[in-house]
Amino acid sequence: FEGGQSVFELDHGTHHDHLVCVKCNKVEEFVDPIIEKRQQEIAKQAGYLITDHHLNIYGICANCQEVK
Repeated sequence: FEGGQSVFELDHGTHHDHLVCVKCNKVEEFVDPIIEKRQQEIAKQAGYLITDHHLNIYGICANCQEVK
């Protein structure tokens, strides 16, 4: 991911996206069929055939929000 850190994942053959905490660097994987469907719709409207994509959502995890 960004920020000068390398992250390596084993490819288990299933697509997933990531939630990344900008404070502690925790990474959570998730799959959301609605997001996947919408990406396909957007690509189709633009005349694209998606061959690959990566979605990383950056924010502050619940644990870091509690730390004061």
